[in-house]
Amino acid sequence: MASSGCSRKPGSAGMTPLEARRAFCRQCGSTLFWQGTGRDYISIAAGTLDDSSGLSTACHIFTADKGGYYEIADSAPQRRDGDFSLHWP
Repeated sequence: MASSGCSRKPGSAGMTPLEARRAFCRQCGSTLFWQGTGRDYISIAAGTLDDSSGLSTACHIFTADKGGYYEIADSAPQRRDGDFSLHWP
C-alpha cells in the first residue's frame, strides 16, 4: 500500500450500525476491509495487498444485482444474495 499512498490511519474506520465495521483509505477512499456484524472473519480488499498472487475467487455474491454486461466466467459458486460460507483447510 505504501506505493499508492494509502494507509490505514487511526479513526479511518467507518461503521454502519448493525451491519458492518468498515475501513477506508483517508487519501483515496478505497475500501480496505469490512467485517459483517456477528461474523468471525474480516474481508480484506485484495487490491490492498502488495502481493495478491495466489488468491482466487471463493464465491460471487449478489449475482442477482449484477449488470447485464458483466459475465461470470469461472467455476466459483454464485449466490444471488450475500449469504455464503467458506470452509478453511
